[in-house]
Amino acid sequence: MDDFNGRTALITGAGRGQGAAHARELASRGAAVVLFDGPQRIESVKYAMATAEQTEEVAAEIRRDGGHAIAVAGDVRFKDDLDRAVKAAEAEFGPVDIAIANAGIWGEIAPIWETTAVAWEETLAINLTGSWNTIQAVAPRMVERNKGSIVLVSSVLGIDEGMAGGAPYSVTKHGIIGLLRNAALELGPHGICVNAICPGFVDTDMHRWQDAYNVMAGRPDGTPEDLVQAARHYAVLKGNKGIEPEQVSKTVAFLLSDAASILTGVVMPVDAGHSIMSRVNQSPVD
Repeated sequence: MDDFNGRTALITGAGRGQGAAHARELASRGAAVVLFDGPQRIESVKYAMATAEQTEEVAAEIRRDGGHAIAVAGDVRFKDDLDRAVKAAEAEFGPVDIAIANAGIWGEIAPIWETTAVAWEETLAINLTGSWNTIQAVAPRMVERNKGSIVLVSSVLGIDEGMAGGAPYSVTKHGIIGLLRNAALELGPHGICVNAICPGFVDTDMHRWQDAYNVMAGRPDGTPEDLVQAARHYAVLKGNKGIEPEQVSKTVAFLLSDAASILTGVVMPVDAGHSIMSRVNQSPVD
């Protein structure tokens, strides 16, 4: 497929997981991709973050497969870093036509009254302000050219539910939907589409750490197998053991493609049916 030939894409959080999958998918369809990630120190995150070296490895892999890719190290909390990535993209490939605001963290797990200020501030800065900074970095040139497409990465937790023990994460994902709606309203008259995906339980490193295992298991000695069981309960489709990042990337590519050129302001669940499930209180209190 070559439906993105001649187009340049900026993807944040592209060192691994969903971001790396999005970069590979767009590159396989002809896009020149700029992978933006690391270095960064996140105090409230207990799992290892992607490194600049990992990001460069993904870019090198894409080039080995015949694609066009560069890696730019930076932190979405700082707009200057994103401005630098946009300049690098323009110098190497041309104006940025596509942006995916994918960078995000799931850090501290604690009730609201025990959540630290550091966890709150870091999660909002990366997940929500990072998306804001990404739009601000790419929008001016898109407006000049009257063309472009942006996808923001929210979550099923950003649609209409929360997550006990994860207030900062849930708040940011709700905030991304609000940001989406304003961005779509303001950029639409300039021919720019802005949409959001809301993934369900995706099998990435964000879930592979002990506190996450414990949350999924409902006990303090959770294991990786508990993630598989949790994924089954988090979906209605048969055989779901966690959505693969590559499956999410197919939806992202559609929203960025000419086939979706009439879509903007769309909130697209990519969740194996999670968002249509009936709600129950798993732990009722007398």
